[in-house]
Amino acid sequence: DCYTKTSTSLESFETPLDPSLASVQKKLETLKEKLSDSLCRELDRPALGRSIVRETVDLLLKLGENDKGRTKYLEHWSLTLRREFRNLRVEGSTELFVKKLSIKLFTVLKTTTIEYANLFHDIVSKSAFITWVNAEMQQFCAIFSRQVFDSKTNSFASVADCVGVVQSRAAMVQHVGLDIDFLFWVFIQQRCCESIKDAGETCVTSIANVLVVDTFNTLTFGGKSARKDFLTTLTHAHIEHPLDLLEGMKAVLFHSSVVFCSELHEFVSAASKLFNHTTATVIIKQLQRIFVLFLQKIIRVFDGQEKFVDNVNFVLDTVLKNTISTFEGLYGGRIDELHMLSRDLLRMWEKAQSEDGISHI
Repeated sequence: DCYTKTSTSLESFETPLDPSLASVQKKLETLKEKLSDSLCRELDRPALGRSIVRETVDLLLKLGENDKGRTKYLEHWSLTLRREFRNLRVEGSTELFVKKLSIKLFTVLKTTTIEYANLFHDIVSKSAFITWVNAEMQQFCAIFSRQVFDSKTNSFASVADCVGVVQSRAAMVQHVGLDIDFLFWVFIQQRCCESIKDAGETCVTSIANVLVVDTFNTLTFGGKSARKDFLTTLTHAHIEHPLDLLEGMKAVLFHSSVVFCSELHEFVSAASKLFNHTTATVIIKQLQRIFVLFLQKIIRVFDGQEKFVDNVNFVLDTVLKNTISTFEGLYGGRIDELHMLSRDLLRMWEKAQSEDGISHI
């Protein structure tokens, strides 16, 4: 306060100042520098309360040190986040760790956004804050990627769940004007696409290994539990009235159809959580590979029996249609590529039936 009052009084004098006043001004500038350095050192201390940080920065602003105040304020919270992240233990599930990591980040971002807007009002400061948020998100995503994408123990479902955790926590800062969800996707979209491709490849490989001739036998249930498990699979695949479907097809469903439905459901459940305009093309391409593979395998062993027709109808009329419905619901409109896939598969099947009919003549 003494510095501010004295400085204001000196500004009221005409320049050039009297030598005695000039001497006072020089001493005042020296005092300002010492005060500024002392306040900056205070902000370098770890574990300062938020109120102390705010008051210290406010004193820097009263000294006219806007640049220093802004820089030290943002540096302080960067160091705080680094310390909080380092102290997090990697224990339990990956989802739990990501949840804790997200809470740390978004709690600081939320409060800091509000506080920063009250302290700094100029355009330069607003630009600096955007740059700071970008840098903190990069740091967060680097840790996220190491724990989620780089870990070989995480399943595709776990990856999708971890992304969902961050997206849900990002809502904490939406009402203060930060679109973190968009920024998060910018940094992880490539890794997400890679995970989708890997999961699609795994699904295709798994289905290919199961789709062998001896699995094209009629499905028989070993007991109530096996029947119940398959009904659960159908329900999870969003198939309406699974019991009615099963009662009508229990004599003709192949074991391979059951496995296909289960493997596809696992892929779709996780992929749907990562579905957006960026990942749509990658997901659709994997779906095309999965369905084409199934139909190609069926066609290779098709011998004209009605049970093959029933199984293909089950996959094309029930499973594929529900898959299309799931992703179009997320997309908010028609996905032409999936309908084109449906038409292509139907033509493939019709051609196979026609050729088989000719071969039997």
